[in-house]
Order: sequence, then structure tokens, then C-alpha cells
Amino acid sequence: MSRVAMTDGSKAWFNPKCSVLFREDTRHDGRNHISVATGSQWEHENLYYTRSGKWVLNASSQWQGTLPTYEQIQEQDAIMWLISNGHKDLDELPESVRMLVEAGFEAAEI
Repeated sequence: MSRVAMTDGSKAWFNPKCSVLFREDTRHDGRNHISVATGSQWEHENLYYTRSGKWVLNASSQWQGTLPTYEQIQEQDAIMWLISNGHKDLDELPESVRMLVEAGFEAAEI
């Protein structure tokens, strides 16, 4: 079993192998790939949906000496993250979560 400890001091953990991983979207600025989530070429984010239905935001950096963080976030924040990173293929999520994300996409569409 693979456990990743939350970095918020709660001593909670999750198993990324049993979670759904959503990778950040990137845009090419002509020279570098820029994270849509962070706006940086050096800072990155990924989102996990755990087996117990929790959302975990993983932030990482390419800067030397910076450690990755894992923090639980609210469902509404996770939905906004999914929308801003263009995740529309949500087959692995429960129907109730898919409906919320799809409604968010519809509301964000011009």
C-alpha cells in the first residue's frame, strides 16, 4: 500500500494508487509550458479524488529545496480547479460529482 501523508499536520493520509488523478493543464507561451493552475513554469498542481470521496490538492515546485504539499480542499474549490484546467472526462467520478462539474462548465461557458 502506498501512503502519502497530508502536509497540514493532521496526520491524515491517502493512497494515490486508489485515487483518481487529474493533472494540471499547461499552455505554451512560445518558449515554455506554463501551468494553467499556477501561472508559472516552475510551480505545479495536481488534484486527487480519493476513494473516500475527498479532494486533495498536490502542489509542487521545481525550485531546489521545495517540498511538495498535499492538502484537503473543499468540493467547490476542486470543481473550480477541474473547470479551469479543462477536465471534462470525468467517468471515474461518482455521478453526483460529475453533475456538479458539468453544471460548472455550463455556467462558465459564454
